[in-house]
Amino acid sequence: MSRMNTRRVATAAAADAEMPRADPEVYRRFFEQSLDAMFILGGDGRIIEASKSAVDLLMYSRRQLGRMFLKDLYASGADLEALWKDLQQKGYVKDRQARLRKRDGIITDCLITMVADRPGDGQAARCYCMVRNVNEYERTLEALRESERRYSLLAESIMDVIWILDMDLHLTYLSPSVERLRGYSIGEIMSQRLDQILTPESLRKAMRLVKAELTGKKNLKDRFKLGTVGLEMTRKDGGTVWTENRVTLLYGPDGYPAGLMGVTRDVTERHKMEESLRDSERRYRLLAENITDVIWVADMNLNRTYVSPSAKSLQGYRSFEDMPHNVRDLLTPDSFRVASKIFARELAAEKRRKNPRRSWTMELELRRVDGSTVWTEDRITFLRDSHGRPTGYLGVTRDITLRKQAEDALRALSRRLVEVQEMERRGIAMELHDHIGQELTGLRLSLEMVSRLPPAQMPARLSEALGSINELVSRVQDLSLEFRPAMLDDLGLVPALLWHFERFNSQTGVRVAFRHRGMQRRFAPEIETAVYRIVQEGLTNVARHSGVMEASVRLVLHQGVLGVYIEDPGIGFDTEAAFARGTSSGLTGMQERATLLGGRFEVISAPGAGTLLVAKFPVGSAARLGRGP
Repeated sequence: MSRMNTRRVATAAAADAEMPRADPEVYRRFFEQSLDAMFILGGDGRIIEASKSAVDLLMYSRRQLGRMFLKDLYASGADLEALWKDLQQKGYVKDRQARLRKRDGIITDCLITMVADRPGDGQAARCYCMVRNVNEYERTLEALRESERRYSLLAESIMDVIWILDMDLHLTYLSPSVERLRGYSIGEIMSQRLDQILTPESLRKAMRLVKAELTGKKNLKDRFKLGTVGLEMTRKDGGTVWTENRVTLLYGPDGYPAGLMGVTRDVTERHKMEESLRDSERRYRLLAENITDVIWVADMNLNRTYVSPSAKSLQGYRSFEDMPHNVRDLLTPDSFRVASKIFARELAAEKRRKNPRRSWTMELELRRVDGSTVWTEDRITFLRDSHGRPTGYLGVTRDITLRKQAEDALRALSRRLVEVQEMERRGIAMELHDHIGQELTGLRLSLEMVSRLPPAQMPARLSEALGSINELVSRVQDLSLEFRPAMLDDLGLVPALLWHFERFNSQTGVRVAFRHRGMQRRFAPEIETAVYRIVQEGLTNVARHSGVMEASVRLVLHQGVLGVYIEDPGIGFDTEAAFARGTSSGLTGMQERATLLGGRFEVISAPGAGTLLVAKFPVGSAARLGRGP
């Protein structure tokens, strides 16, 4: 025998001496109660014994299996040959994939672990074989994938640990696979107390279960199982491992409990996934309970089976129990008709062709408990079973009432702009017809008369015609300035306003005190035009309604916002009444100009307290004077 084999035998002998011996009856119980199929094979592969799990797995009787060889079960002779070769060389094979043929001819996927029992000549006299049905685990993994959805699971076959405790809870036997599970040697584990094996919480849990079982029986001779329990065990590297333990009582010859026997399986990965799933569920629930949108689930009859807490504030109910559950009772009649048609259309499209990503959006009017309504935008998709068939609806509802109001206001503003344009066109038409047209008609008549006058009278008539032409030119210039002064485009906002204040004072006698800060730059043309028109309209109101001959205008640029302030100490007015009557087209026009550019407009006034008009515009960066357009 080689030195290596000598060392191997010596090591095995030492391990055997270290490992406590168990009663043959105990081995028999292990063999029969194992969750996996167990076989004892001869050196030629003949099946000597088969456990109950093996009979259940392969559907042969014990007698039938006793007349068979391992090769009779293998679907692939090449796989068996490779397994047998590795077994002869290494003395064991672990978690080897195999395809075994059951009695009914069905091929089942398995994992095989084998250990050869070698006497002194080194040849395998017997083999101990454990077969695990992979299909059962695949079904479990598929169920986990379905429940967790976002998590994938790699199945790892593991060897179970068999152990025995006496009634003092001291270990009397351990199978070798415990070394891989906990990282300790068998000798080290056999010397450990139970509180060194289990974490404190798991120890308390185990002791409660044992105590409950032992004290809950009126007759201790009544046989019972402790069942399956999850426990956390310590490892030599300082970590822990989660295990699933199938525990039962062992009875002595007198029929009383003599100890505990268990089968321990490493379920750390499954525990982590379950914890991740619980953590994911907590996160999603936290999200659903804190977002302003409403998340809801409904069955195929549109009965809501879940609704997030934000539905209470959206619908105005104090509790979920008071809410209507059917979509028909939630919507206004018109919206329910629209929704019914869309649901029917999408369901029909799904029946024609499945589309896992099918979703649709609806705008619906939702009824509140106080009788009012809110407009919502609903994004909806199908909930599906494992075959992709629709089983219900998942929806997210968002309150878009303010958006709808803004859209309505925008449409009203668009109509108002059209009206203002028509008013301006009418004003231009009237100016051209009533003034410029009349002046031109008079000029034409004067020139016609000049042609018929004696030469001595012509200079006087021509002088009158020249005066009419000058007046006409001045009228056209005034009309052009009214619509848009050229210096607003050429020189900018401040010079245009200074020119307007001088002209306004000469026309009305109202003095304007003007101050500005931060205005050493040009703004976007639409901003400058809006500010100019608001100041122009504001001062016109001062001249018409304030009853005073002075006003102030301030322009302030601060932190990207251009503020316009027009103030007079006049008689003031009731702002709410003015806007409610809708008769103040000037105020409405100023407000609309500010709103169109993303700004805001405010009127601060009261009878006898003067008036302050405030307009604020968000402005971007622009070139300074002399560099910009």
